[in-house]
Amino acid sequence: SHYRPAFKLLLLYLIYYVLAMQNAQGKLPMVLVVISFLAWLVTPILFSPLPRWNLIFQDLREFNGFITGGAGKDEADIPEVLSRGKKGTVRSLYECGLADELSSWSEHQLTMLTVRFLIRV
Repeated sequence: SHYRPAFKLLLLYLIYYVLAMQNAQGKLPMVLVVISFLAWLVTPILFSPLPRWNLIFQDLREFNGFITGGAGKDEADIPEVLSRGKKGTVRSLYECGLADELSSWSEHQLTMLTVRFLIRV
């Protein structure tokens, strides 16, 4: 995906910025780095095959629904959440995190989970 290098560059820039702020020596503006990760994030949206404003707003609404959606919050939805998580077809970010945590906890043996719990307590 084209987002991976953009987020990697953004993370490296943020690390540089935080470290430079701790040091009173100053920092470089790195305008080209900022333009690069912003371009990697924005251009696929603006230069899509059908770049109409109503489609861009529809994409933004769907993205917002994915981020803030609460699909899979009921206890009865847990088996369905796990199956969708294994297929990679989750409906929201919450459901993605829940499926990941439930699958990682359900794959461990009970003795290992007990030992981990006792170590944390």
